[in-house]
Amino acid sequence: MLGPMARREVPKVTAAGRRRVLAALERHGLLLVQGQAEAPSVADLHAGAPVTVRGYAYDYVPAWLLREELAARDDVALVKLVRGRSTLVHARHWPALEALARAARVAVLGGRARTGRRELLAAIEAHPGASGEALKAALDLPAAEFQRRKNDLASWLCVDGRDQEEDAEHHTHDQAWYPWAEGKVGRALRGAPLPTPDEAAAALLAALRPAAGARPPRAATLLPALGVCAAG
Repeated sequence: MLGPMARREVPKVTAAGRRRVLAALERHGLLLVQGQAEAPSVADLHAGAPVTVRGYAYDYVPAWLLREELAARDDVALVKLVRGRSTLVHARHWPALEALARAARVAVLGGRARTGRRELLAAIEAHPGASGEALKAALDLPAAEFQRRKNDLASWLCVDGRDQEEDAEHHTHDQAWYPWAEGKVGRALRGAPLPTPDEAAAALLAALRPAAGARPPRAATLLPALGVCAAG
């Protein structure tokens, strides 16, 4: 017998929901894909109310579809930014993003990060496009430890993960990993003038909205790359 999830019709992107998302992207320049934090989320904007279900749920399908649609635009990048979560970033914030990414890379390669992060970043820079499985094998890492290190580097804006191409016989959810400089933002701003890391941090933090009545979180909690830049 099919369960309720199997019988439920998968929600589609609505015109009204798309308009709300596009308006918010234009206004804020930073949108989470889902969840509630200091940036509005695509899921909540599309639904017109907070979407709070946990894990995989049909409720998030419109947000995931809009994520792919917006990330395909030339002026939008999908990165791990706000609280280390998937964030759509408009091109007007890219100079600040790039400045922070470069500072974080220097910090990681300079040994000012948690154990093993420098080695993983060095491996990705030496072998752009390596799969997660190949990197785990090369560094002899258990899956959970690789996930931790990879997630840190992604939220510090040091690496860019991309879905691998699939063929009719091979299907994989394993991503290929590239240095940040070979990602969308890094390529677009190669050689461009950038703000200082302090100016970049101030600009990105100013684009976020504190929760009403809540104690403001640490800047490094909102933007994890700031934590590694300040380490040492």
